Amino acid sequence: MRPFLFFILILITTAAQAQDLTYKEIDSLLELSYKKGDFPTTMRYAQKGAEKAKAKNQIVVEAFYFQNIGLAYEKTGDYSNAELFYKKALQIREKKLPLSMLQR
Repeated sequence: MRPFLFFILILITTAAQAQDLTYKEIDSLLELSYKKGDFPTTMRYAQKGAEKAKAKNQIVVEAFYFQNIGLAYEKTGDYSNAELFYKKALQIREKKLPLSMLQR
């Protein structure tokens, strides 16, 4: 029983720490989960990054995370959700970035 409680404690501690991840940490975990093919985890980290960016009013960064969510949905074969997140990312970029940056 004690190993189980220890495991639960680790999960709770990890979840609490996950709330304060930096963008660099989020990006690293997102990339690692993507490379492993763990797309649900990729989506969770990308969502966490999008929420952090929204809270800080960094909407171009939020678009980056929306694009990553779309990519993860595409990899799972959920093309309708992939399209939804790609469009969210594109709409932000079209509003906030100069046209010259979008044409690269």
